[in-house]
Amino acid sequence: MATMAWGAPGNDILYYPWGQEWQQLGGMYNTHFAGMHAALQGSSLIDFTMYEATNRFYASNLGRWHSPDPIGEKAVRLDDPQTWNMYAYVRNNPTTLTDPSGEQAPDTGAGGNCRWGGGPCEALNNTVKLNAEQGEGRTAQPQSLSAAGLKFIEQQETVGGQPNLTVYDASGKEHLGDWTIGYGHKVKPGEDFSQGITADQAGGLLQADVQTAVNAVNSALRFPTSTQGQFDAMVSLAYNIGGRAFADSTLVQRWNGAGVVEQPDLFTRWSRTGGAFSPGLSARREEEYALFNTGQYP
Repeated sequence: MATMAWGAPGNDILYYPWGQEWQQLGGMYNTHFAGMHAALQGSSLIDFTMYEATNRFYASNLGRWHSPDPIGEKAVRLDDPQTWNMYAYVRNNPTTLTDPSGEQAPDTGAGGNCRWGGGPCEALNNTVKLNAEQGEGRTAQPQSLSAAGLKFIEQQETVGGQPNLTVYDASGKEHLGDWTIGYGHKVKPGEDFSQGITADQAGGLLQADVQTAVNAVNSALRFPTSTQGQFDAMVSLAYNIGGRAFADSTLVQRWNGAGVVEQPDLFTRWSRTGGAFSPGLSARREEEYALFNTGQYP
């Protein structure tokens, strides 16, 4: 299959998908493939056409970049072998995707648009580059939990919106000693709530625990969420299962790879306590996924 691209003024040039010329109808100077200039040496094109992008050269006869991805290992995902190749061009899909900057996007969708945010791949590449400069696994700008998100967590952690002011075993009939108080606060070693707490103290514990969950989500996500509901749902999950479990979850792996979480199971699989299925946790996971997916707070 050949595609047509604009060449020198008044000339059209046909290319094979990887950039080699299929038919020369006009001059050979200043030709373009996927928006890139053809590299010139003296008065003629070099033996095999090299296209000059912003960050590196593309070798059309090889169907690959002439130098490695400048983002390097920062773009590598262990669950996506195509990102392991630092010389790959548009994930081996040149008929629908382009990479005019010479920075390989971690994951792309049809039409040259990246899945995260729906914007051009260039926008995602710049975000990845910024993340690489600021540190692996951190978003460019930390996000915050909304007031509605805080209310959502309060409702999930209480019955009727009222915190537990005395210590209780959250494992219920399992009697596993999952000692909890307030809005789902896990009692830490050295903390003594034998005399109970006040509603204000419960609120203080909630604020501290929420901030811990917010920090865990911001640290785990490679790209910021597209909506406040997505972020709040992730914070609710991290609040409940813990920051380490959240960071290691398949949900985070999918988000960092493609910027999408399409399966409810990525939330609902966290519906067990003490090894047993919990209807209450299952209902919470479904509400979290609904919030993530629709942005509507219950």
